[in-house]
Amino acid sequence: QRLQVIVLDKTGTVTSGQPAVTDVIAWPTTARDLYHSESNLEADAVLRLAAGIESGSEHPIGQAIVAAARARRIDAPVPEYVEAIPGYGARGRVDGRQVYVGNTRLMEREGLDIEAIRDIAESLQKQAKTVILVAADERLVGILAVADVIKLDALEAVRRLQHMGLQLMMITGDNARTAQAV
Repeated sequence: QRLQVIVLDKTGTVTSGQPAVTDVIAWPTTARDLYHSESNLEADAVLRLAAGIESGSEHPIGQAIVAAARARRIDAPVPEYVEAIPGYGARGRVDGRQVYVGNTRLMEREGLDIEAIRDIAESLQKQAKTVILVAADERLVGILAVADVIKLDALEAVRRLQHMGLQLMMITGDNARTAQAV
């Protein structure tokens, strides 16, 4: 009866907990030389590299990346090694290339200039999508967007709790822009 604030975790409580890749964007002129084949070459090449790094991941976003590659009939290459970087993403070697898959902080930490993609990233985040960047050989090669659908029953529960005069807060490891959109 004295309860004033309820704190909810975003993933699996407010959202379904089943993220899916919604966008695969090859960064112009950098992914083009990764693989040589026909249609959708760049986007598939970016997704292939990311799936190679995430192939053994237990993280929901990593699993979503691997599932997206499978859905496009892209075989994830076996990585030479993979290192998880908690709070940032992962890095490893795929097809002889040093590959990074993670958030903007990972790319900045590795010294990559991501200023040119900030507008794209912000636009995706405003749509409640998590932005994952992919870099190969010290160059940004693509952007993946992952979304987790808001549960309809969570929306109703939030409305009822607010109607009861309770303050609601949400905890997430996601970035502030995506959290705000959710």
